[in-house]
Amino acid sequence: MPLPDSDAPFNSELPLRIGTEEDFAAVSRLFREVGYEEERLCRIFKLSHLHEFAKIMEADFSTSSVEPALLGILIKVFFLVEPVAVQELEALIPSSAFKALWALDLLRPIGEEEGRPSSGPHLCRSTVWLYPSHGLLLVSDRTRQHTDAVFPALSPLTYRFLQRIGREPAEATLDLCSGCGVAALTLSSHSQRVVAADISERAVHFAGFNCRLNGKPNVVAVASDLYSAFEGQTFQKIVAHPPYVPSLSNETIWRDGGETGEMPIRRIVAGLNRFLVPGGRFYASCGGFDTEEASFEERVRSWLGSAQEEWDVIFALEFDKSPWHLAKEAANPGPDKQPERTLRMLQCFHQLRATEFVTGALMIHRRLRPVVPPAKPLTRRTQLSPISDGRSFEWWLRYLSWLEAFESLQQFSQLKPRVSPHLAIRITHRVQEQELAPVEFLLESSWPFRTETQVDARILQTLLKCDGSRTFADLFATAADLSLLPPGYQLSDFLQFGLKMIERGYLTVEELLPA
Repeated sequence: MPLPDSDAPFNSELPLRIGTEEDFAAVSRLFREVGYEEERLCRIFKLSHLHEFAKIMEADFSTSSVEPALLGILIKVFFLVEPVAVQELEALIPSSAFKALWALDLLRPIGEEEGRPSSGPHLCRSTVWLYPSHGLLLVSDRTRQHTDAVFPALSPLTYRFLQRIGREPAEATLDLCSGCGVAALTLSSHSQRVVAADISERAVHFAGFNCRLNGKPNVVAVASDLYSAFEGQTFQKIVAHPPYVPSLSNETIWRDGGETGEMPIRRIVAGLNRFLVPGGRFYASCGGFDTEEASFEERVRSWLGSAQEEWDVIFALEFDKSPWHLAKEAANPGPDKQPERTLRMLQCFHQLRATEFVTGALMIHRRLRPVVPPAKPLTRRTQLSPISDGRSFEWWLRYLSWLEAFESLQQFSQLKPRVSPHLAIRITHRVQEQELAPVEFLLESSWPFRTETQVDARILQTLLKCDGSRTFADLFATAADLSLLPPGYQLSDFLQFGLKMIERGYLTVEELLPA
């Protein structure tokens, strides 16, 4: 059975062919109409999330019972990446979509794909991994055999990155280290123009293919060594998920971040003063070191260069590890060389005077107007929670702007706070005189970020009276009458306490309700 005609040759090193709009539309329609979607695949595979796909590969999953049969064979070919008979595919797939799959080089005869002449197209397989993710259809590499392999968007790291970037509108957005382009495509609904940039020709090729497959004409894929292709251009939003694994060789493009892992993020941050407009925001998932001299977020601020009063820096920690543990993990070649490589990495970390390696979400905001001394811009570390997201950072900036609009502490006295729905209270009891007695009260919140604060029982009683109907001044008077405040506690002390409770997510006021 002959293959559909095509003028463009196959390229075994660089799969996928940029075909016609009709080809892309036919393939997109094929997958969407049959229900090739994240939620449905999770039900079929009995997964809570599609990034748990490794469980499927380990279980040798069969698609024979999947209905309809067309969905089953698409899962087999494009998600499980298993070979299939060409005749079987042609019998199930509509003619226009079948031809488009070959025209776009999504399918190849097995012999030809492996670089050997094919005696006949009896079996074929997908050239890439094609899967649903974040409401999109995406292609990436199915193995990591290339040093510039295009990393899949199904990674938990990618899910967390996309969760934590803001969705505020922007005229122009730049996605650096874009890989398959998933962040650029996700942000295309919130930006008039999006550029997906990557140093890897392979990644740019895949991202350009994904733009067309998802019908996103306002997204363009560009080859660029970070900002090298954008001289003279500016953006309202810049996002990045750069590699940050320390490496002595720096050969694997999607993973290696230089000797300390900080080279890409340092270069990106240093370029913000030229490419991010005033009022713009930068979001990244990244890692770096706390050192004996400064925390990671303080070091990030120093990379911004001059005009420090223009920048707010927030780093939300996800996890940390010691330099020794990081070196042991990152060295990772054969056991005969690992001690030597680990030692060399530790020497690099020692030269930096590193104390801890931290990873998490970084947000940098360029103010419309610089802070006037003695006021200072924000440099803050907080803690991520499972529900921290882009709105968490947006809330912080609104909170900061809101605070700065008040001229004196007394003006806060007329605010009417209420208990946040995210507040949880952990009470520790101990046995005293054969009875359980509450001895410790810990406030907890998971939004906008994870916080814990120990409070006195009397203050807790006052806090629980915040129902949105009484002002801080009224609450202070009531608490004073009931002797719920420490001796000498003044209204100014109570207002400072109230603002801290708002900042940490335990109280909210109408002016700061999440958008």
